[in-house]
Amino acid sequence: MAVKRAVSILTSVLLVLNMFMTIAFAAEGNDVATPAGTGFDQEEINQLEIAKMELQNKVTTLKEAKPDNTTTVAQLQSQMAAVKALANGLETAKEDSSEEKAAAQEARTALEAANDLINNLTGEVSGESLLVTFDTDGGSAVDPQHVYAGDTLEVPERPKKDGLVFVGWYTDKTTSVHMWDFLNNKVVGLMTLYAKWVQVDEKHRLLNAYASAEELENPYVAKTLQTLGTLSENQRELALPEGTTVYVVPGVYWTDLTYKEGGVIAGPNIGLSILGENISFLGLTEDATDAIISGNRGEGGETGLGANGSWYSLGISSGFHSENITIANYAQEDLVYPRDPSQNMKKRLDSKNHAEVLTRANGTGAPDKLYFKNTRFVGYLNMMLGLAPTRAYFKDSFFQLTDDSIFAGGVNVYENCTFHFFGNHPSVNGAGNGGVSVLLGSKVIGMPQMTSTDVYLAKQSSAIGPNANGIFAIIDTQFTGRIESVEWENVVREDSRHFVSNNTIGEEKKPLVISPSQPQTSVTLTGNALNAFKVGEEYNVYNLLKGNDGWDPKGQYNAEWEPYAHLPYRFLIEAKGKTMYSDKTDNTNRAVLTPAPAPADSVDVKNTVWSYDTNLLNGTVDAATGVITLTAKPNNTGAIVKTIVTGTLPSGISAGATLYIRPTAVPAPVVTTPAIDISENLATLSYTLDQLGYKDTSVIEWYHETGPDTTNGIHIGTMRNDTNEFFVDEPYKKYALNKYDVGYYLRAVITPKYEFSSTGAPITVYTKRAVTAADVTEKSLYTDFKNLYFINEDHTTTKNRWFFDRVSGTAVPWGWGIGTNGTDKIWGLQNNSGGTNTRFVFGQTGNYSDMSMVLNYSSSKVEGQGFGGNGNFMDIYVKYDPATRVGYGLRVERTAAGGSNATIWTLYKYDGTNQTPLSQPLRTAAFMPKSTMTVSVTGRTLRVQASTLSKKTPLQIQQNLPNSVDLSWTDETGDLGNNNFGGFGIRINNSGNSSYDYAGSGMTTNNTVMLHNVRVDATDRDHVVTFNTNGGSEIASLVVGEGGKIEKPEDPTKAGFLFDGWFSDSKLETPWNFDMPVTNDMTLYAGWKEIVVLSATPSASVEQLSGNKNNLTIKISEELSDGNTNVISETFSISNNAADTYEVGAYKVYVDTKGNTQIRECYIME
Repeated sequence: MAVKRAVSILTSVLLVLNMFMTIAFAAEGNDVATPAGTGFDQEEINQLEIAKMELQNKVTTLKEAKPDNTTTVAQLQSQMAAVKALANGLETAKEDSSEEKAAAQEARTALEAANDLINNLTGEVSGESLLVTFDTDGGSAVDPQHVYAGDTLEVPERPKKDGLVFVGWYTDKTTSVHMWDFLNNKVVGLMTLYAKWVQVDEKHRLLNAYASAEELENPYVAKTLQTLGTLSENQRELALPEGTTVYVVPGVYWTDLTYKEGGVIAGPNIGLSILGENISFLGLTEDATDAIISGNRGEGGETGLGANGSWYSLGISSGFHSENITIANYAQEDLVYPRDPSQNMKKRLDSKNHAEVLTRANGTGAPDKLYFKNTRFVGYLNMMLGLAPTRAYFKDSFFQLTDDSIFAGGVNVYENCTFHFFGNHPSVNGAGNGGVSVLLGSKVIGMPQMTSTDVYLAKQSSAIGPNANGIFAIIDTQFTGRIESVEWENVVREDSRHFVSNNTIGEEKKPLVISPSQPQTSVTLTGNALNAFKVGEEYNVYNLLKGNDGWDPKGQYNAEWEPYAHLPYRFLIEAKGKTMYSDKTDNTNRAVLTPAPAPADSVDVKNTVWSYDTNLLNGTVDAATGVITLTAKPNNTGAIVKTIVTGTLPSGISAGATLYIRPTAVPAPVVTTPAIDISENLATLSYTLDQLGYKDTSVIEWYHETGPDTTNGIHIGTMRNDTNEFFVDEPYKKYALNKYDVGYYLRAVITPKYEFSSTGAPITVYTKRAVTAADVTEKSLYTDFKNLYFINEDHTTTKNRWFFDRVSGTAVPWGWGIGTNGTDKIWGLQNNSGGTNTRFVFGQTGNYSDMSMVLNYSSSKVEGQGFGGNGNFMDIYVKYDPATRVGYGLRVERTAAGGSNATIWTLYKYDGTNQTPLSQPLRTAAFMPKSTMTVSVTGRTLRVQASTLSKKTPLQIQQNLPNSVDLSWTDETGDLGNNNFGGFGIRINNSGNSSYDYAGSGMTTNNTVMLHNVRVDATDRDHVVTFNTNGGSEIASLVVGEGGKIEKPEDPTKAGFLFDGWFSDSKLETPWNFDMPVTNDMTLYAGWKEIVVLSATPSASVEQLSGNKNNLTIKISEELSDGNTNVISETFSISNNAADTYEVGAYKVYVDTKGNTQIRECYIME
């Protein structure tokens, strides 16, 4: 009863600890910022959790075993030592958090319960002297020891035996399960320990870190890897005879002799390469954590993980075989080795970056026939990427990884394996061309550090048919932990086909559907179709790995297995001509579909049964090859028709190909009444097409022109439509005006086209007038880049528009495309690799003071590292002059110190090819999808503010990383405050490329930054002074520098008014002092005084003409208030003499003449 009670107590404690970890995992998913100083080390908690789970397994084993099972008790004690060491590590960590303390305390409770269990098992012998004997199996005698229950043993004298080498003492007679741990194992009862011996020779060698000096005299016994065989001069390549077996005694064996040193190790970037085929490394206990082959370097240089580029712990050759060992890289994970704590080592960096584990030996090609049994692979990013074997079999093995780590190569089979995913993309491309990645009865656990709950088994795959990569078969496999959904790849190929059977998700083991949006891609195997992978309850490994040479690592093949030895393990349809032009009779309307099983000769493909829509297609099957040729019937729908053709093998396995049938063509559009209308901040192009029912896909380009009919202007607007029709935009009819359009006419060129027509002749349209300042009230410069036209131009002369300033090379740094991952299915401006030496800039004419640049952007990387690799960066320029390449701004970069979940932000001063840091580097998680940054200059202060709408990842929460930025620098020299530049721009150094093809862009665009839009405001240091003459003669505007004085213009004139000076307000209340400095744009208003007549004096004269006609001239002389005299004169025709009243201007004058030449009277009538 005591044993059962202790087991029950321990089980309950472990369940509580499990519950704690579940709660911690769930908390990771919440976007709650961890308070400063309370970040915790999730990796160490994870290590403890894994060790605790092993403890739980051993408790269960002990519960089921006989109470006197010495081996099981000793294994439990060793596991208790591992848990204790990890718990101690958490408790002694600096600034340990409540999470760490809680995990450690729960572990200690579990340890106490386990110890109680052992005490209960040995209670009957408590206090008695116990005899421990040593069975040397014919070797020299070793004295027994008398101890009490709970005591450790003293290390006895090493026995000797002719022709054999001593390994150690085992608790089991088979000397294969558990080697006694003299540091941690304690006696629980009477027992015998058994000596293990091995025979060594040229092809059988012993690796024993604790071998005696006498044992090391044997040339086939070694304490280190480097002394096992022939070591190269650089100590990085170990040659062993073909077929050598290496027995590995528990211990830690370093592949890199400089593992304790800092600095950067020279290439090759492999700690140690094992040269020689068919080499076996066999750990001499069943616990793979006892024998460890390890390295501890990775990418990042001296400040990172101690290597330049990816660095692998071990390189192997074809035929490599391992059992019961760990192959690891401890650069980013603590090494805890309870058997010998002197081997413990702290990680170099708290990161999840490039620190790889296993690759092919230096200078060798793809290895074949690799067999790993009970082997643990402990790493993170790119863990096994460089291995890519032709065939490999992993049995009962463990994998710890982040992204881009596994599944590469030909045929990889994983049976009863456990995977700990710390990332969401375990592979790049999956299996290579013609290969397959097979999971059989395995378990995939999503760890808390996964960025999201989605797993994508491959990032990018290509081709369909015999050369397709990224194909999987997943049978009886459970996905659990943080994983909530599984996709075949980032962009699921509609014609891919993967085999599945009996897979589950979650602890509830609900049925798993992979890529549910493309259900046809998962082919569920049943009955005979499943035999390729599983016969009854046995997995058919031989069928998958036999190749052409009958390789049988599982020892499975016999005569009874022959019917299952040559079955197809993948089936796809290779399709040529997927897009069919239904109005053609040539090859453009022909699809050829070829059945492609693997192995190719595993089925007679001429028996393939094809099914398709006969209303859409005509088909002919080649009876000799099974290939079907299809032609499309005329499609008169006006739209593309999508249809699937399915091929089925005699076994019932099917695959398919999706065809796209284009409609019959229509005539090009007829365009009428084109015109451009200018309104506030907008120019709108309008026209009419002859067929309103067809989709308008016309392409429109915009230009600046100096006149109403010139054609040599500047290209300012464009459309991004591509020839493959991946992106077909709405016609670009609305052009947003900005201040640099003022003074120009606008020209639009329309290339008319319907969706399924040819293009018509280009049509050119002009505005009726030039754009005026009154048309542009928007002062900001804004673009979403979609219709922005830019090319490489001369940086010394180009102003007032975006352009590429190429320092060297020919690469284009930015291109339009569709994103994936963090920018999934979003169109935008994406970076291109190789564009580092080309800046994307805008130089403004004039002088400016304060300015700001607001950039909305997304990184396709979702973990927080922002860019494709260490050393990649993006510069943002403000107060910048493209002509001299001088200015200020920000650099965001990915570095080893930043880790795999953050970027480094630093303010800089830029001067040509040189840059000077102005602030301390800031590590932040703000460079994510859906992010915004503002880079501004106010007075003497350069400031960056940034935020993101992306939730923090669990790792960012764990490390208490900020996901916002507020970074500033104030210039005390005055240089920034006196900087007159108003230019701005961007420089990018990243490894990805833009792509229009979503289906083929998974890896290409995964390492890109996408620009969504940018808005720039700059305060003119040059100010425009406008003169409003209030109806008087026009006065031209002036440009005055900041703080300058207005040069007084000539006085304007206005009929009937006297100019009364310039005023700063429209109410004419405040006269302007021309000695005052100008600090902003302003308008001066003319004041006027009306002119008044003070007096008017009439006069008249008569001119005698022939006959009785005379001319009477009347003048009014006005004395005006401005001191001038105004004379109004009118001449009238009279007969001889006359007396009358005449209108002269506004006056009525009475005149009386006499004698044809004299004036009797002349006066103004009242």
